[in-house]
Amino acid sequence: MTSRCTPSFSTLAALTVFAAVATACGSGSSTTGTTSPTASPLTSAATTVVVTASQQSEVTTTLAATTTSPQTTTAPDTTAPQTTTAPTTAPATIVGHVTNADGGSVGRPPQRPQKDDPLHSGDPVNTGTAELVEFALNRKITGCKLFGNSQVTVAPQADVLLSIGSGTVLCRTSTKPGKETLQIAGRPVTVSDPVFLVEAGDGSAVTVHIVQGAVGVKAADGWHAYGAGQVVSWSGPGTTGALSSGGWGDISELPEIVQADVTRYQKVVAGQTGTITYPAVSPSSVLGKQVAASKVLSVQVDTSTESDHTAFEMTSALLGEMATRWAVAPRIVAADAAGVVTKPGGPNGPNLVVTPRPAKGALTVPLFATPEGVAWYVVVAPGDKAGAASIASFLRTLLATTCLADNPGQQAPLGQSCYEQRYRRVYDSARVPLDVLAGLLGVA
Repeated sequence: MTSRCTPSFSTLAALTVFAAVATACGSGSSTTGTTSPTASPLTSAATTVVVTASQQSEVTTTLAATTTSPQTTTAPDTTAPQTTTAPTTAPATIVGHVTNADGGSVGRPPQRPQKDDPLHSGDPVNTGTAELVEFALNRKITGCKLFGNSQVTVAPQADVLLSIGSGTVLCRTSTKPGKETLQIAGRPVTVSDPVFLVEAGDGSAVTVHIVQGAVGVKAADGWHAYGAGQVVSWSGPGTTGALSSGGWGDISELPEIVQADVTRYQKVVAGQTGTITYPAVSPSSVLGKQVAASKVLSVQVDTSTESDHTAFEMTSALLGEMATRWAVAPRIVAADAAGVVTKPGGPNGPNLVVTPRPAKGALTVPLFATPEGVAWYVVVAPGDKAGAASIASFLRTLLATTCLADNPGQQAPLGQSCYEQRYRRVYDSARVPLDVLAGLLGVA
């Protein structure tokens, strides 16, 4: 007698549910072929699954009897045997460790974290109401603290160091060169050396306060850079939401629960920084040879496009300090349209020209942008790549260094860099536009 078990799955899905089919048919189904009416009870069983090409797959099971019972016979099976190989999963890499915990959960399945517990790539870290988890990663991020009702995933993929999903998260990074990419509510964000606070609410509404350093945020039109004392926000998944930015002036403007930790993180970063040494001008560059011979840094500023000369003042603040660091005297002069030199570095001309309209093909270094977004550049002598690199290196240091404020003995607020402090003083602006400097900041 022939009995058939006919499962209700299509042939496309059949290969993934072999075990379920065998269980559904069970040992109660009789086999195809002829058996002895006095067969003894079965002591072992082997199941062969044959899937036909019909929409309703036909499954025939053959059960092996004991050695004392007559063997069953089946129709010849020309179907190649199916081989199933269990997938192998490489062990997750340890990417960091828990530094402090009061509740919360880590990993899959979620476990209550303890100090020094390892964090593996792909581990989720979650906190509930009034719970706290703090951790450090093996690269770049030296500390992150999750406050209540927050969620992140560490190293979810090779090119993403941290994914911040929701909640309130405060992080700091090492001051070593090199950028890393994070995701905040699905949007790529790059970090180099900041202390920053993320508040990600429901509906992908995100606010990022930069306390120190700079971050780069990706938008539909490219990367945008934001520095200390700035806040950037958006709503919507991925890069679809428009960015909105502004300034903030005091730590008291942050949620009260994070203020003590913000101060603590700043002190940690300050301890990592050590003594800042400003780089000297390359002695082999055209610029280096000229200033070494004259003991003067001569700069011409194209003031033909502005009426209030604030660009001239900004140039003086930045390049005047560069001259001082290079132990030469600054000579910075304004020039109208008729007097602007297009190719500096000549025998009787300025060493450098600062203009918002560099000639096509000129070798330039970005210097600043006005609050309206007009970018200004330093033009160096034709082909003087070493001179351009020396200027870029100085500006990079100025952007990374916290200077003394106007009052002696006081640090600039919110970890503002020397560059940002000077910009705010010249333009009286809470927001310092840094997009033009994203490359120097290492966030683009």
